[in-house]
Amino acid sequence: MADSWKLTIACTHADAVAFEASEAMFEAATLTVSQIDDRDDERWQLEGYFEHKPDANTIAAVLTCVQNSKRSDARLDRIVPQDWVTLSQQSLPPIHVGRFYVHTESFAHTVPAGSHALHIEAGQAFGTGSHYTTHGCLWTLDQLAKRRHFTNILDLGTGSGILAFAAKKLWPTAWVSASDIDVVAVDVALDNARVNRMAVGQRRGELHLVAAPGMAHRSLKQRGPYDLLIANILAGPLIHMAGGIAAGVSTGGILVLAGLLVHQATAVSKAYESRGFRRVSSHRKGDWPTVCLRKI
Repeated sequence: MADSWKLTIACTHADAVAFEASEAMFEAATLTVSQIDDRDDERWQLEGYFEHKPDANTIAAVLTCVQNSKRSDARLDRIVPQDWVTLSQQSLPPIHVGRFYVHTESFAHTVPAGSHALHIEAGQAFGTGSHYTTHGCLWTLDQLAKRRHFTNILDLGTGSGILAFAAKKLWPTAWVSASDIDVVAVDVALDNARVNRMAVGQRRGELHLVAAPGMAHRSLKQRGPYDLLIANILAGPLIHMAGGIAAGVSTGGILVLAGLLVHQATAVSKAYESRGFRRVSSHRKGDWPTVCLRKI
């Protein structure tokens, strides 16, 4: 195996948010961002693993993903031949949110007793728990479980499947559905379900996975309305799909919305309040709020 290369760039929280929100991809590299000091929200870094030594143009392109960083913040190191994808996954530290413990294979031995372990590798679908939107949804679900029991749940825009898995951990006997417009994401979620020993199927207690744009799938409509619907997407689609999403929640049901920035929260909330929802709570992590509403 030829030598591989690691590019490390010091960056800020704002850089990390911009990078993950854009879902920047480089065909010849695996890129990750992570917080390197949980006591300092501004100490982040981007790491890129390359099969071949990146040239100056490639490094410059990566630097465009982290606007507040300069070339002097970048360090390029030759690393001994090994699996550079695995290396990138090992760099993701475990995330402890409420009772959830999100980890990669490298940290499987560190799961605390009594926690809900979620094994999620870095991959092609959004949702490793490191982004504040996923973090906020996990925290909100954990809080909801302390006072509510749900029997029919939908994770809309599931990505890696992490939030659907979290729901199954909290309400194991519920009907749980998960969908994504991206067929690749659904395949990734299916693989992750197997890793997490989640039964996949259409019976109660199993995870029902479908590829669909929004609520536009016969099985999603047939299963609705839902007493818990989670939509971690983006502000624009959340507003655009408000009618369909609102109709998919039962009276008294809970809607968890994420993927929006602080300055977008009011517009998104109003789109649902005008359709019979009332805000129950909100949780903010960085610039990313998670809004919880109840249909009245």
